[in-house]
Amino acid sequence: MKLKEIIKEEFLDYIKSGATNYAIFINPSQKEMSSIIKENESDKVRFIADSIHKKIYVFDYRLLHEIASKKYGIGYFANDNVFFGSGRVESGKIKILGSFMLSLGDLEDFIGDNLDNKWGWADRYSNLTDYLFKKKNERNIS
Repeated sequence: MKLKEIIKEEFLDYIKSGATNYAIFINPSQKEMSSIIKENESDKVRFIADSIHKKIYVFDYRLLHEIASKKYGIGYFANDNVFFGSGRVESGKIKILGSFMLSLGDLEDFIGDNLDNKWGWADRYSNLTDYLFKKKNERNIS
């Protein structure tokens, strides 16, 4: 089975936080990434990447990761298979600007034995493996 056949792109839901409803997309297409920018009136987004289920949840940067992860039962910093990040949408993909979680945990455990096997699927939506590879090199991890 090809990766393209496994990954399903869809609008998921709205989450209400305060007086605002925020759209959540799972594995958004490039067209949906454009909708996110239009709806947010900004190119900034937050996202949660789940390496076990091969899902990336993308939402407005003003919605906190903690609120989105709680709504969908994703452990907030519970394991090394979930990446919480923020970035800008450029050419239909997320260019990662940062992730505070990498300063909290062991990068080696998070990356795993094979960076591409664990996180390569997310490159369809972001520059996640490039970002992690860069962080790995900055810390001189072999």
